[in-house]
Amino acid sequence: MKTNAVIRIVLYSVVILLLTGILLTVLGVGQLRFDLGGSTGEYITGDGAVDASGIRNISIEWVSGDIQVRTAADDSQQIRFHESGNAGEDLRMVWEQKGDTLIIKYSKPRLNIGFISTPSKTLQVDLPADWNCDSFEIVTVSGKVGVQDLKAEEIELESVSAACTLECTAKEVSVTTVSGEVEFVGQVQELECESVSGDCSIRLLDTSARKITMESVSADLTVILPESLGFTANLDSTSGDLFSDLPTNTHNGKQVYGDGSCQIHAETVSGDVNINKQ
Repeated sequence: MKTNAVIRIVLYSVVILLLTGILLTVLGVGQLRFDLGGSTGEYITGDGAVDASGIRNISIEWVSGDIQVRTAADDSQQIRFHESGNAGEDLRMVWEQKGDTLIIKYSKPRLNIGFISTPSKTLQVDLPADWNCDSFEIVTVSGKVGVQDLKAEEIELESVSAACTLECTAKEVSVTTVSGEVEFVGQVQELECESVSGDCSIRLLDTSARKITMESVSADLTVILPESLGFTANLDSTSGDLFSDLPTNTHNGKQVYGDGSCQIHAETVSGDVNINKQ
């Protein structure tokens, strides 16, 4: 799991904005564009499909637009992906397979500085119904992210303002966002959410969860869990509150319900924590 990711995102954003302002002032132009990576190397341009049996990891890097990951409607054993939207030939999706890792990117690597709007494109990824993986990573800026019926050892999602809905089964889930709201529904052993102002809602479908952690400035955390899942909840906050509609006992400054097996910790300036039963 990553730590201090929110701080990194905020600092990077401030640095980029400052450098952008300086460059525009010095150059006196409205835009500047150049490629970061030169040629696309081994990348393939456009839609694609790969044999799912050879893929254990997927990495998606997207800039603007929705990302939809879902189970395919047919019995195909391929991982298929395609984009939609009018972004132009020079901004078409690129992808490659490196060993057992599938890498999908919004376009050929490049840097835009100035008043250049990035076209919105939708990426759809269809997975075989019985497929699972070791890791699934999504890095995006804006748009909506929807992940359905995904099974993975580890799921990692980083965004700036994308609203994210995850319906999945995993051992570990890590979500980092600045302002996008996060909704998780499924089975997970350990979940970490780092956010500045995007609220996080977690609905646990079984009792396998052992640790839920949230770090934020003003975001709220809502956990909906089975009544049979015990928890120990701790809130470290300047002005936030912790609410539970399950009967708890106070022990060492923490609220304990049942056997206290699931550790719920929130560190925030003003966000609240709400724990509700199914």
